[in-house]
Amino acid sequence: MTNTAKDQNYLRLISEASKILSSQLELAPSLNKISQFIVLNLADCCAIDLIDENKNIQLTSSASKDPKQVKIVPKSHFFQVSRVLKTGQAKFVPRMIIVPLVTKGETIGALTLINSSRSRQFSRHDLTTAEELAVRIALDVTNARIYHHLEQAIKARDKFISIASHELKTPLTTLKSFSQILLRRFPDKGELVSYLSKMENQLDRLNSLVASLLDVSCIQSGKLELQKEKFDLQNLLLEQIEDLQAISPLHKIVLEKAIAAPVFADKYRLSQVLTNLISNAIKYSPKADKIIVSLTGGRNFITVAIQDFGIGIAQKNFKKIFEPFYQVNNTIRKSFSGLGLGLHICHEIIQRHQGEIWVKSIKGEGSVFSFKLPRAYFKRSMRARVPPFESLARLR
Repeated sequence: MTNTAKDQNYLRLISEASKILSSQLELAPSLNKISQFIVLNLADCCAIDLIDENKNIQLTSSASKDPKQVKIVPKSHFFQVSRVLKTGQAKFVPRMIIVPLVTKGETIGALTLINSSRSRQFSRHDLTTAEELAVRIALDVTNARIYHHLEQAIKARDKFISIASHELKTPLTTLKSFSQILLRRFPDKGELVSYLSKMENQLDRLNSLVASLLDVSCIQSGKLELQKEKFDLQNLLLEQIEDLQAISPLHKIVLEKAIAAPVFADKYRLSQVLTNLISNAIKYSPKADKIIVSLTGGRNFITVAIQDFGIGIAQKNFKKIFEPFYQVNNTIRKSFSGLGLGLHICHEIIQRHQGEIWVKSIKGEGSVFSFKLPRAYFKRSMRARVPPFESLARLR
């Protein structure tokens, strides 16, 4: 083989090996694939040994063209690899190459190549190829270990949030109960009632924050369960508007259009979405006095839209606002408290219902948050509880 042909083959091997290593985040499948690739292209047998957290040498992956003819002898192999790991220098003989895997100056393992036939011997060019492969394998091992540690850290974080949220709920519930008892016992004490009412509001707020943290933990760990049933979304929407109107006297929540909207969904989770979106509309339109809600539908989907006439959102933030903990970088919005979890939770709930949620907004003029869900079909038609209204006013 000419030098040019050797160089081309070398570049091909390194390029294909890089693609294999970058295609997997899990370590074991990645190393198994690269071992098989090396056996197909460079050697009769390949082994990859790694040093574990206890500084022990572990044979992590191996592959052979013919397992009957080419076999890793544990004691001999361990001795040879140990010497390379100790010295940090590659071992090269005509039928064997052992190259250390080094990353950031630390030796983390070794790559072994073996040829079984006396007529087939390794060259210095093969050693160069093995050394370059070792660099990429070492990087892959490092990245996989970082990924594993991050996964463990995320699991630990989610577990902590879950436990902390559950633990916080007990004292919060107790405090809420005591405040309600005091309110009933001292109904005529104006100043006391005022303080207790403020305390209740703060407890409700804290309860909401704890519930949001718990929901995010469930979402990120894939444990947000849906209890689906058939019901009319129109009825749920009317209930939510009635409840929110009772506690929001400064804004008139106008149902501009509503139709019978059969869905197969989690009623509690959808009520969570509706409450969050309507509450946000009220919260971010302090100088307006009206919120417009509509429920429309087509053959396959049902759409809910909530319009406010508040501070609005810049277009560059449309997608980001559905990310967890995202806060719009706006001095006006920063004056409103919150963790930035509500819209993310809404987004995940709607997605888990095979739906879609989006926003249209003009900064300074208001926003329309909309979501759509698949329509369900019941045996009996469902009649709307309210007559149709004019279509939702659009942002100009």
